[in-house]
Amino acid sequence: KADKKDIKRFYKVQHYSAHFMGLDYCYLIKDKKNIKASVIISKLSPENEYYFLHALVVDKNHQHQGLATQLLTKVCSIHYPVICFVENSLSPLYISAHFKDILFAQLNTLLKNRFHVYQTKIPELNILKFDESGEDNKLK
Repeated sequence: KADKKDIKRFYKVQHYSAHFMGLDYCYLIKDKKNIKASVIISKLSPENEYYFLHALVVDKNHQHQGLATQLLTKVCSIHYPVICFVENSLSPLYISAHFKDILFAQLNTLLKNRFHVYQTKIPELNILKFDESGEDNKLK
């Protein structure tokens, strides 16, 4: 909670609209004072079996240093199963971190509803699920 103001400020400075959904965990990488990268993982309800990964953002000055991969690795080592919605251009990052494409029909009702909300803002989204086996991550 002590970092909550700093986290909200970080997202605002990065021009990213991130919201805490109530059942949240936030992981961040920071130097002495400044947040370099952050991610939020949420349960959409206590009964929901999936964790919803969102708001993975790396400060523009610290991109391409592996920070996003570090956060994904950490989050997925603690929380499982993890679902996220990502823009096409970001899919390779997630796939390299052992996420795989899944179909809309595989989502539960809470995640389907959330997907529709995100899709109104970003029409071309991929639905990905962390695959702890790390096997072939492309749907055939």
